[in-house]
Amino acid sequence: MLEFLLVRVSVWLACVAWFAGAFCRVLFARQGKAPAALPTHPRGVEAAYGWLWLVGSMFMTIHIAASYGLVHHWSHRDAVEVTARESFRVTGIRAGWGVYVNFLFAIAWLSYSIALVAKRYRNSRIDRSVYVFLAIILGFATVVFEAGVIRYAALVAFIALSVLHVRIKSANAME
Repeated sequence: MLEFLLVRVSVWLACVAWFAGAFCRVLFARQGKAPAALPTHPRGVEAAYGWLWLVGSMFMTIHIAASYGLVHHWSHRDAVEVTARESFRVTGIRAGWGVYVNFLFAIAWLSYSIALVAKRYRNSRIDRSVYVFLAIILGFATVVFEAGVIRYAALVAFIALSVLHVRIKSANAME
């Protein structure tokens, strides 16, 4: 039960927080640009973006630590081998290096989230770059490597984010 909570539920909560933060990010970007500073009001949607991503990145950190400890018994070799087998099963490519991509994903997400909350400022280029990188990795993790409900829920969420983004861009272009 502990393994289920710390490994599975933590990653599901991380994904929910990522998508919720991404929706906040897309909904309140003004005219295709991130505002210069996040509002000081703690309930502001821009602030919610940073806080949701911070919570999500913490759940991702819990997921990785719990996976290493409870699933791989602190064996990096085992984590790389399991990752290689899983990637081969799904893609036909033995990509044990995916473990390092996951580390980069988690570090980038956690670092950027801390900066969003602490600085209450986001540079639109950096924000876009981090967002795209995280979305690509999350897309592969959920839509490609997962199955069933997780795959379809993530696919629907990505489609909804894309449609919302296009609609906001179109509305801003008409103003």
